[in-house]
Amino acid sequence: MAVTNDEVKQAIDTLQSGFSEYRKANDARLDALAKGRGTADLDEKLAKITADLDKAEKVNEQFRREAKALEATVNRLTLGAGGTSATPEAKAQRDAYVHFLRAGDEKLSMDERKTLVAANDATGGYLAP
Repeated sequence: MAVTNDEVKQAIDTLQSGFSEYRKANDARLDALAKGRGTADLDEKLAKITADLDKAEKVNEQFRREAKALEATVNRLTLGAGGTSATPEAKAQRDAYVHFLRAGDEKLSMDERKTLVAANDATGGYLAP
């Protein structure tokens, strides 16, 4: 099952906020231990935060595996002999396509966009690798 962008964003947010929450809860737990008070509620809170962080890290790892697999697939595309680009234009097209896959259409530079356009809008153009 592929990881969606929303899942990745949620996992990153969980990781970012989770570490600070964990630090605060752990500091409160250490203070309670130093004062001789019970820490059962803080232990439960830490366990929940740890579980959330583990879940977010699993999503992050799955995303990394999928990104590596996609990159490997793109790298296997041969545009010339020996897996290298036959021309500088073909290499520029491949690099622009990889950037498009990683960052999306909005992040392409004008040169990359120009490299990937197969035709113009007046003739029913489209963005293609």
